Amino acid sequence: MSKKFETSLFDYFETICNGESILIEYTPDEPIHLIFYLLLRYAKQNNIPTIIVDTLDQLHIFKTHLELIGIDTEIIDNVQVIKLGGIINVGNVIGKIDLLQDIPIWKKQYDKIIREIQADFTLRIIIGLEKALKINEKDSLQLETFFGVAIRPDIGNKKEIAFMFLNTSLLKEETVQELREISTRVFDIKLSEGAIVFKVVKSIIFTEYEKTITVKAQELRNYLARL
Repeated sequence: MSKKFETSLFDYFETICNGESILIEYTPDEPIHLIFYLLLRYAKQNNIPTIIVDTLDQLHIFKTHLELIGIDTEIIDNVQVIKLGGIINVGNVIGKIDLLQDIPIWKKQYDKIIREIQADFTLRIIIGLEKALKINEKDSLQLETFFGVAIRPDIGNKKEIAFMFLNTSLLKEETVQELREISTRVFDIKLSEGAIVFKVVKSIIFTEYEKTITVKAQELRNYLARL
C-alpha cells in the first residue's frame, strides 16, 4: 500500500509544469516530515537538482523527526541548503541570509545565491515559511512588502518548480488565503483515523479539485524505514 502511495504521488508530481509554485498546507498534528521526505526521494530518483530553503531551522526539526522514527536521512545531508535565519546547519549549507535585515536587502542576497547555484532546472523546497510570514504579519505594509519582494517575483520562473510547506495554524487566515491565491496548486495534508490524506485543493487542471491519495501513516513510516 505504501509503495502504491509513493508511486501515485510520484506520478502526480510528473504532471506539474515548470514555473509552478505549489503550496503544501498542514498543521502540527500531521507527520508532514514524511511527505517532505517523499518529495526528496522523488527528486533524487529523477536526478533533479534540489535546493532547500530552510527558514529558522525547520530542516533540523524535520530531520530529527525522521531520525527518531528510524528513517535514514542521508538524502538530507547531501542536498544544497540556503538558510533564512536560524543557527543550526543541516545539509550542504551554501548560503546564509540574515532575516533581521530589511526585506529588499536580504532578498537581493538570496537571489544572488540562487543565480550562482541554479541549474537548467531546479526543484526549490521552502520550509518554515510560516515563521518568516509571522514575523511580518503584525504590520500590514511589512507583510505586503514580503509578498511583493520575496514571493511574487519568483512565481512563474520556468527554471524551477517551487514547493512551499506551510503550517497554517501559525498564521492569520487572510495570510494563508494570500498564499493560496498566488500558488498554482494547493495540497492539504491531513491525518484522519491513522491515515495520511493528500488532497488537491487547487490546481491549474480543474478536474483534479478534491482528488485525494491516502495511505496509513504507520505503514508509510515502516516502508520508508526499510529503504
